[in-house]
Amino acid sequence: MRALGYDRRGKATLESSQIRLIFEVYDWIGHVRLTAALRDRQPEGDNCVEIVFEVYPTDLPKILSGFEDLLAFKDGSRNGFD
Repeated sequence: MRALGYDRRGKATLESSQIRLIFEVYDWIGHVRLTAALRDRQPEGDNCVEIVFEVYPTDLPKILSGFEDLLAFKDGSRNGFD
């Protein structure tokens, strides 16, 4: 993911059990397309919502940091209950 921000080429995926983010550089200028999928797995079946939009390449470090914070919060390391 960090390499994608520097090189502005290729594709990177960040994924947890409920969220999948796919960042893809889609042209030679370095524009980035983000596909975000939210999943809810239930015994009676899975629900999924997927959206696609463009993000500024300069925002990739902030997005990565936010995703890492979200995962840390979900794991309990930043919620004061350790």
